[in-house]
Amino acid sequence: MDSVLKSKIQTYGEMIKFSHTVFALPFALSAVVMAWEIRPVTAWQFVWILVAMVGARSAAMGFNRIVDAGIDARNKRTASRQIPSGKLSVRESAVFVAVSSMVFIFSAAMLSSLCFVLSWPVLGLLLGYSYTKRFTQYCHLYIGFAISLAPVGAWLAITGTLCTGIVFLSLALMTYIAGFDTLYAC
Repeated sequence: MDSVLKSKIQTYGEMIKFSHTVFALPFALSAVVMAWEIRPVTAWQFVWILVAMVGARSAAMGFNRIVDAGIDARNKRTASRQIPSGKLSVRESAVFVAVSSMVFIFSAAMLSSLCFVLSWPVLGLLLGYSYTKRFTQYCHLYIGFAISLAPVGAWLAITGTLCTGIVFLSLALMTYIAGFDTLYAC
């Protein structure tokens, strides 16, 4: 692989903190395991759920970096992030967000028509978080709720229905993420 391309991929991965994708992934995969008791999960469903998770999170994190670039540039702690430091342009980042969004929507469509229809408002919720920090102190609950939709999405992809157990799993994820994000903000 060309060293320039490898470096660019690494820069995008750092921008979105790709390693942090694992926070919600166990909950989505738990939903897959729970759904497996009701309906067999195919290898393709599993793959498309993983692709949807990565696409959604990448779009949300990239969008957040674009929205916060001006603030990040003025903050000593965040000035070295990819956009303020000039490692990535806003245009490059916007293309990344658009591609990641399309990956999410396409993977949702590959799972079911219901997932495709719901992918649009879910993407809106994920991207909307970037602005909640500007008007509410409850932005941590908002991001917790947005991310808690991952197990619901995985469950719907497999079963096409909702159940009480998946709602409780999502509520657990919401409180976990909201609590973690509150501590991180401190």
